[in-house]
Amino acid sequence: MASFSFCGQTVYVREGRCVNADGTLGGSSLTMIEALRFGIEGMGLDEAEALRMASLYPARMMGQEDLFGRVAPGRTANLAIYDPASFTPLATADRGRVLRHLI
Repeated sequence: MASFSFCGQTVYVREGRCVNADGTLGGSSLTMIEALRFGIEGMGLDEAEALRMASLYPARMMGQEDLFGRVAPGRTANLAIYDPASFTPLATADRGRVLRHLI
Protein backbone atom coordinates (compact mmCIF):
# COMPACT_ATOMS: atom_id res chain seq x y z
CA MET A 1 0.00 0.00 0.00
CA ALA A 2 1.36 3.43 -0.93
CA SER A 3 1.66 6.12 1.70
CA PHE A 4 3.05 9.62 2.12
CA SER A 5 3.40 12.23 4.83
CA PHE A 6 1.13 15.27 4.75
CA CYS A 7 0.82 17.90 7.49
CA GLY A 8 2.47 15.59 10.00
CA GLN A 9 0.20 12.62 9.28
CA THR A 10 0.75 9.49 7.29
CA VAL A 11 -1.75 9.26 4.44
CA TYR A 12 -2.44 5.87 2.87
CA VAL A 13 -3.71 5.30 -0.66
CA ARG A 14 -6.33 2.56 -0.59
CA GLU A 15 -8.59 1.70 -3.53
CA GLY A 16 -8.14 5.13 -5.10
CA ARG A 17 -8.82 7.03 -1.88
CA CYS A 18 -6.48 8.84 0.49
CA VAL A 19 -7.18 7.92 4.12
CA ASN A 20 -5.47 8.33 7.47
CA ALA A 21 -4.51 5.44 9.80
CA ASP A 22 -8.08 4.95 11.07
CA GLY A 23 -9.53 4.98 7.53
CA THR A 24 -11.01 8.48 7.59
CA LEU A 25 -11.32 9.80 4.05
CA GLY A 26 -8.89 12.60 3.31
CA GLY A 27 -9.08 12.93 -0.47
CA SER A 28 -8.62 11.13 -3.75
CA SER A 29 -5.64 9.74 -5.61
CA LEU A 30 -7.23 10.66 -8.94
CA THR A 31 -4.63 11.94 -11.41
CA MET A 32 -5.28 14.91 -13.68
CA ILE A 33 -5.30 12.72 -16.80
CA GLU A 34 -7.86 10.41 -15.12
CA ALA A 35 -9.98 13.43 -14.21
CA LEU A 36 -9.75 14.72 -17.78
CA ARG A 37 -10.81 11.34 -19.17
CA PHE A 38 -13.72 11.09 -16.72
CA GLY A 39 -14.89 14.59 -17.59
CA ILE A 40 -14.91 13.81 -21.30
CA GLU A 41 -16.01 10.18 -21.35
CA GLY A 42 -17.94 9.90 -18.09
CA MET A 43 -19.61 13.30 -17.96
CA GLY A 44 -19.79 14.08 -21.67
CA LEU A 45 -17.85 17.34 -21.44
CA ASP A 46 -16.42 18.86 -24.59
CA GLU A 47 -12.64 18.29 -24.64
CA ALA A 48 -11.93 22.04 -24.76
CA GLU A 49 -14.10 22.65 -21.67
CA ALA A 50 -12.48 19.75 -19.79
CA LEU A 51 -9.05 21.20 -20.59
CA ARG A 52 -10.14 24.64 -19.34
CA MET A 53 -11.36 23.01 -16.13
CA ALA A 54 -7.91 21.42 -15.70
CA SER A 55 -5.88 24.52 -16.53
CA LEU A 56 -7.52 27.93 -16.92
CA TYR A 57 -10.07 27.75 -14.11
CA PRO A 58 -7.53 26.74 -11.41
CA ALA A 59 -5.16 29.49 -12.63
CA ARG A 60 -8.02 31.99 -12.49
CA MET A 61 -8.99 30.89 -8.99
CA MET A 62 -5.40 31.49 -7.82
CA GLY A 63 -5.25 34.90 -9.51
CA GLN A 64 -2.61 33.65 -11.96
CA GLU A 65 -4.54 33.58 -15.24
CA ASP A 66 -2.26 36.23 -16.73
CA LEU A 67 0.59 33.66 -16.61
CA PHE A 68 -0.98 30.21 -16.63
CA GLY A 69 -3.97 28.33 -17.98
CA ARG A 70 -3.77 29.15 -21.69
CA VAL A 71 -1.34 28.57 -24.52
CA ALA A 72 -0.64 32.07 -25.82
CA PRO A 73 2.25 34.53 -26.27
CA GLY A 74 3.49 35.84 -22.93
CA ARG A 75 2.09 32.92 -20.94
CA THR A 76 4.13 30.28 -19.12
CA ALA A 77 4.02 27.17 -21.31
CA ASN A 78 3.98 24.37 -18.74
CA LEU A 79 2.27 21.59 -20.65
CA ALA A 80 1.28 17.98 -20.42
CA ILE A 81 1.09 16.46 -23.89
CA TYR A 82 -1.19 13.44 -24.25
CA ASP A 83 -2.81 11.19 -26.83
CA PRO A 84 -6.48 12.24 -26.82
CA ALA A 85 -7.63 8.86 -28.14
CA SER A 86 -6.12 6.83 -25.30
CA PHE A 87 -5.43 9.54 -22.68
CA THR A 88 -1.84 8.33 -22.58
CA PRO A 89 0.67 10.95 -21.41
CA LEU A 90 3.28 11.50 -24.14
CA ALA A 91 5.55 14.29 -22.88
CA THR A 92 5.85 17.23 -20.53
CA ALA A 93 7.10 20.75 -21.17
CA ASP A 94 8.37 23.39 -18.74
CA ARG A 95 8.22 26.99 -19.95
CA GLY A 96 7.89 25.71 -23.50
CA ARG A 97 10.84 23.32 -23.40
CA VAL A 98 10.04 19.61 -23.71
CA LEU A 99 11.53 17.95 -20.65
CA ARG A 100 10.64 14.36 -21.04
CA HIS A 101 9.14 12.15 -23.68
CA LEU A 102 7.17 9.50 -21.82
CA ILE A 103 6.95 6.98 -24.65
